[in-house]
Amino acid sequence: MSRTVIDVMVTLALFVIGMGWTVFRYGKRDRLVFAVVAVLSPLIVFISIFRLLYLVLAQKIKIGPCPAGLSEAEQLVETERQRMFGGELREPTMARSWQRAYELELQYEAERVQRIAQRMLVNA
Repeated sequence: MSRTVIDVMVTLALFVIGMGWTVFRYGKRDRLVFAVVAVLSPLIVFISIFRLLYLVLAQKIKIGPCPAGLSEAEQLVETERQRMFGGELREPTMARSWQRAYELELQYEAERVQRIAQRMLVNA
């Protein structure tokens, strides 16, 4: 399965579990809280999904350069995780993924500028 599908399934499962727990906890004693949560939660989810789709489609999401020291911080966190919980030491990948996404973003922007320049200079 792709990572996006897994992320959506986990988010949906967390939402369902959270709503089920809220209904179980407050549904019998406090009807007003139940009604507010039951009405507003799906509304907030849909608003956030449409907002995210708008940002993605309008290409307003920009990836900046990887913060200095992120790979070292990742390594420290992974070492601490291994110390606390045991298991094998995993190789951190967030800084590498961020750097790759930033390089792809720069490449896309450069290609876009090049296409615009070619269109404008053809007429000159």
